[in-house]
Amino acid sequence: MSVNSEYKQTPLGKLPIDWEVGTIGTVSNVVRGGSPRPAGDPKYFKGNYIPWLTVASLTNLPESETVVTKTDDFLTEEGSKYSRTLEVGTVIIANSGATLGVAKLLGIRCCANDGIAALLNTKSVDRLFLCHFINSRTKNLREVVATGNGQPNLNTGLIGNIGLPIPPLVEQGAISTALGDVDQLITALDHLISKKRAIKQATMQQLLTGKQRLAGFSSEGKFKKTEIGLIPNDWECVELRHVLESFKNGYAFSAKGYSNSGMPIVTMAQIGLDGTFQYDETRVNRWPLDDASKLEDFYLHRGDLVISMTDVTPQKNLIGRVAEVNIDGPLLLNQRVGLLKLNRNKMNPYFLRSYANSSPWRIYCRGVSTLGVQANLGTSEIGSGKIPLPSLYEQSLIAEVLSGMDLEILTIEKRLDKTKLIKLGMIQELLTGKTRLV
Repeated sequence: MSVNSEYKQTPLGKLPIDWEVGTIGTVSNVVRGGSPRPAGDPKYFKGNYIPWLTVASLTNLPESETVVTKTDDFLTEEGSKYSRTLEVGTVIIANSGATLGVAKLLGIRCCANDGIAALLNTKSVDRLFLCHFINSRTKNLREVVATGNGQPNLNTGLIGNIGLPIPPLVEQGAISTALGDVDQLITALDHLISKKRAIKQATMQQLLTGKQRLAGFSSEGKFKKTEIGLIPNDWECVELRHVLESFKNGYAFSAKGYSNSGMPIVTMAQIGLDGTFQYDETRVNRWPLDDASKLEDFYLHRGDLVISMTDVTPQKNLIGRVAEVNIDGPLLLNQRVGLLKLNRNKMNPYFLRSYANSSPWRIYCRGVSTLGVQANLGTSEIGSGKIPLPSLYEQSLIAEVLSGMDLEILTIEKRLDKTKLIKLGMIQELLTGKTRLV
């Protein structure tokens, strides 16, 4: 590896003197996929003749996985005649949808719909290098090229005109390998996080129902039937109100009174679907400090538990979720978010938060809430919800096990974030020739 000191000025900025400059269109033929019409016609779709690549097929493919190896659907042989067949090794770009501007390399022969652009007859360029370069420009394509043209999608002309730095072919391969190695690590960390989360979920289901007991506890195979299912004989099944000192609904803040600075307001947007407290300093609404000082009854502090009483998500997966405030306050409690003040002599807050993410509580909250475009959960329904109640000591040990698993996942997530930052730095160095690999 070396640091280059010989540059030339180009339309793409300073580049090494031995690099060329072109466009996507000069190194490939940019074409668009094709879709049989009418959409959904069984004569064309849901067949078994050839894989059918759509933008939706790319949506669930992680950013770090550059090669497409499967699709969600297949076309019939007749359907393939009205689409575009692409060969293994073709570079494709999503030209619409959530993955607009994302490039991948085909690992399968398939047909592509009209939401996909393809680069055919690529020459003098490593195809993986091409993918990495295009993906380094995705944000620009979305924010500048597509929106600046007044279009919600790319077209072949816009793609073809993208400026392209062209290192020597050997260096392109070295850059692709280096970035590919980092992508493999990112993919491995993603998979590890998913595995750890699945293990934690399974552990929660066992420990929070008493099907599995920690060392020192035993139900001796004796369980009792309750409204939340079978629980150990030495556990109780109680209404949530039984372990609460108080419950408070939030204040009805008016959007007209929001301020650019002031005290943050906690809304249901800060409660994650996984029960985490999701606070983004740049996105919260704020209330003027002078007025906020008069609302001490609605203050939140680190360690407080909040519950979502309203849900506008399609599947109503947010209603009844409980999160713990994990930043220093004070913050303000918005209406339709409840503050749960626990009797800490009866209930461990982590145990309750974990149970609020379990299936029985989820089913209960959806069942008793008023449904529609917006689901609402009342104070009475929250208090009447049944929860398991082991001894406080057993709760604390269960919480210790599960929080330890959370910490392990968080450690891997931090490593993942750091690896992604490293990749960004590598892209900035390698794709501009500031650092040379050959």
